[in-house]
Amino acid sequence: MGRPLAVDASRRPRSAAHHGAVYRLARAGGTWRLETRDATITADRVVVAAGAWSPSVVAGLGVRLPVQSARGCSLTSAGSGTPPRRAVKLLEAQVACSPVDGAVRLSGTFDLTRADARLSPRRLPAVLRAAQPYFREWQPDLTRGIAWSGLRPATPDGLPFVGPVPGHGGLFVATGHGTLGITLAPVTACAVRDMVIFDRLPDAFTACAVDRFERTRHR
Repeated sequence: MGRPLAVDASRRPRSAAHHGAVYRLARAGGTWRLETRDATITADRVVVAAGAWSPSVVAGLGVRLPVQSARGCSLTSAGSGTPPRRAVKLLEAQVACSPVDGAVRLSGTFDLTRADARLSPRRLPAVLRAAQPYFREWQPDLTRGIAWSGLRPATPDGLPFVGPVPGHGGLFVATGHGTLGITLAPVTACAVRDMVIFDRLPDAFTACAVDRFERTRHR
């Protein structure tokens, strides 16, 4: 269901990923209990950073986290001809082009869908067709490339959820980065460190409060 990060009383991080998916997260006295397929982990602090699956991790606690799954896809292909040497964003086509280890990765789509839905077989060819007019000396090869598809965690206002969960001491969330997960990973990691170890959240993340939509709804 998800792969949160647990921190024990000594503030040493332990990834629940080593024990498989987390099926239940619950408060047990003064600590948190994470139940996985292989083990039960206890910790005084937990960071839920499970991407599009984060809402299901905290739902059992009565926490509403409005994160929508948005499926993206990519093709990494050496193609034929002279490939582009620099990363390019094709704005009209909404396709990102990135050189990767002698090949080129074309990525796109932002299909709002269920977390368990499969990629339509028409979507990746559509990404390639949209990108092809931009390249005179290089053409991708769908039959010889590495295709990939994954879920982006999207939020209603485009901002991620990064911060403590009100009413649940020791529980934090870091998700909802949309298409900027890798881009924002370093600064988010620093914010998580400050929250978990130093009990403070950088001012830049005030707008990313976990309960911001709940506060608006009850005004």
